[in-house]
Amino acid sequence: MHSKTSVPQCLSTPVLFPCAFIPFLVSLFLCLFVSIFLLTSSGCSQDKKVNQIQQATSFSLSGVDSVQYNLEDYRGKIVLLHFWADWCPRCRQEFARLQKVNDELKDRGLQILAINVGQTKEHILELKQEYRLSFPLLLDQKKEIAEKYGVKGLPTSLFIDKKGMIQAKEIGWLSAEQVQSIFEKMLAEN
Repeated sequence: MHSKTSVPQCLSTPVLFPCAFIPFLVSLFLCLFVSIFLLTSSGCSQDKKVNQIQQATSFSLSGVDSVQYNLEDYRGKIVLLHFWADWCPRCRQEFARLQKVNDELKDRGLQILAINVGQTKEHILELKQEYRLSFPLLLDQKKEIAEKYGVKGLPTSLFIDKKGMIQAKEIGWLSAEQVQSIFEKMLAEN
């Protein structure tokens, strides 16, 4: 009697790589997919939240409307400094939420200053028109203000209280609920 030995299906046909590598490749692909998802799901930056209370650095920047904006002019208000660039897809998507929050909270003392990092006025004007933004869009073309505030990834948002102290720093995109919550907490403390 002649016994037949069973040959696994994957070995009986020509393949580009041995079957033993399939589990390895599947694992590698899953790890890569999960890593990419985690890196991109919180915005263009990997970090999410950093809190530090310190005095906000004074600055003066030109806006796309050719007005000069000084941080000191907003003392007595809660200021949201929002650092962004239009090459960051999450930054662009965030503007609809920021406009909604601005409409809801500006009369209660919130001032949003959106600071574009390293781009030209033309880029920003297109975005302002596209999203019908009513809050100031400032130009930090030399990235000096972003550097002073320790901005490492975009978008980055800093919340400054009525006394000019940085109360929160959020790295990554913000939901309307996050802005509302931080604003309410700061309003109650001042």
